[in-house]
Amino acid sequence: MVEDHIMTKAYLRSLNELIIQSTLEASDEETSSLINSPHGISYEKITAIRKDINVQIKKYRDARLEQLKQDFMESQRQQQSSVEKAAANVTIDSMLRSIAAVMNRSESLPEGLLLAFREQSGQVGDEAIIEAWKNLVELGLIDPNDIEN
Repeated sequence: MVEDHIMTKAYLRSLNELIIQSTLEASDEETSSLINSPHGISYEKITAIRKDINVQIKKYRDARLEQLKQDFMESQRQQQSSVEKAAANVTIDSMLRSIAAVMNRSESLPEGLLLAFREQSGQVGDEAIIEAWKNLVELGLIDPNDIEN
């Protein structure tokens, strides 16, 4: 009984492949003549099928976009967490040396970044230094695992 079911499935797959191949090999005139014919498909059915396909595609894209958003947000949370952990293990002096090293490589930095940093560095205090260091780590300009270099 199970073999009959498998044979039926295999038979239907084969039949379906033959129908698809036949349809692909048919001329435009033959295909057009089937629309609204007694043995063909109606424009209304074509429109309904197209609408159903578009709805499914939209659902898939929306779900995929939502998953990508969630993955991105999780990645951001993990990055923020690792930056916070790294900041807790680094002294203010090491942060200042790292910031100075980045600023000394100013020829390889975008001008807008230097300008923004200079505006931010107008603030004085440990919190401003920590925030500037974290920002540079998040931008990938400072490696928190290689602070002394």
